Amino acid sequence: MAMIRDIKYHATICTEPPLQFAFNSLELPTETEAFAITSILQVNCEEPKDGCLWANGDDATAMWRVGRNTERFHSLLDLPETFVKPNTSFYFLAIDTLSPRPYAQLKSPLLPCTRRPTVLSLKYWINAGTQLEVCSRDSNGVSLSCAYLAEENSPGPIEIEVDAYEQPMRFTLEVIAFDETTHGIAVVSDISVKGLLCSEPRPLATTTINPDTIHSMFSIQAGPGKLVPYSESLDCEFSRDFCSQWINDDGSVGYGVVPEDSDNFPIPNELKGIFGK
Repeated sequence: MAMIRDIKYHATICTEPPLQFAFNSLELPTETEAFAITSILQVNCEEPKDGCLWANGDDATAMWRVGRNTERFHSLLDLPETFVKPNTSFYFLAIDTLSPRPYAQLKSPLLPCTRRPTVLSLKYWINAGTQLEVCSRDSNGVSLSCAYLAEENSPGPIEIEVDAYEQPMRFTLEVIAFDETTHGIAVVSDISVKGLLCSEPRPLATTTINPDTIHSMFSIQAGPGKLVPYSESLDCEFSRDFCSQWINDDGSVGYGVVPEDSDNFPIPNELKGIFGK
């Protein structure tokens, strides 16, 4: 028989994962009232410590932070010492089994409307077992498109293109899983976005247009030549035939396809399809 009494234990129970304080980090604010950007360049973030417009989602407790140094970077992410590290400040999320769910999304500001495809570029690092997802979402948080960032493609940079969208949308980054026998760390840096808001003017086209550029841009090709059957009507629809009733004796008329969008030769939205030149 054994009897035990007066057991006392003196210790501090961990309430926050110590990993979140790695990299001499700073708090990252949560998303507040929507900020109306006026230029796509405002979404870029080269130095998070200098104050960018990316923020934590407001519906989580485990938050992204801003790392200011790379001390213990390789050991915490279990990477070889020769593996490239961020050369600027960076965003990171560090979690373990003590981290309360849900985990915060790293959110860009809302893009009010885009008139052409938008390309998000970034570098990222994740430790083994961590799954990082990047999405485009509407203003209600509904995903429009998503992609997983694979460990083998780190650090990138990688580019993700989304179609033009006439309603407000944003980009989000989210850790959706990690190896719970250890910890999960996701690091993101060098964020840039290319595109054009609906409110932004198109870049001015150059006044001197290179013929080779036009030939390539419009996929110009020669017509069928002389003495081919043609319609007796002067109506012409190039998507149906070469409109040979319009005589092209000197071969100076070519045929091509209108590009979807071009800074060199802006095309009105109503002009689409095949044309004569």
